[in-house]
Amino acid sequence: MLNVEGDMPLHADGRSFHALLCVSGSCGITFGGERLTLDRGASAFVPAGIGEYVLSGSAQVLLSARGHAKKKKKTILFICTAGDYNDIYNNTFMKRGGTYGW
Repeated sequence: MLNVEGDMPLHADGRSFHALLCVSGSCGITFGGERLTLDRGASAFVPAGIGEYVLSGSAQVLLSARGHAKKKKKTILFICTAGDYNDIYNNTFMKRGGTYGW
């Protein structure tokens, strides 16, 4: 979870995309002079290899990217409707201290 306060430069190298989900607050994504605003519940996809981009504002943003784990871990995928999101987040994610540790 990223706690964005002000400007936060990030880098999407050629190894992985970045999937961003704004969990609370609001922030902007700036790349190459273009700006996209993410409000709570909105998401954005940053392609691999795009290079540096900046998140700015005041928000909590979940960043998902392809990792380079040293050992295999169990992967869990949730597919839900927008109405299910709050229930999954509040009852599953937060009860585990904000981390996935299955």
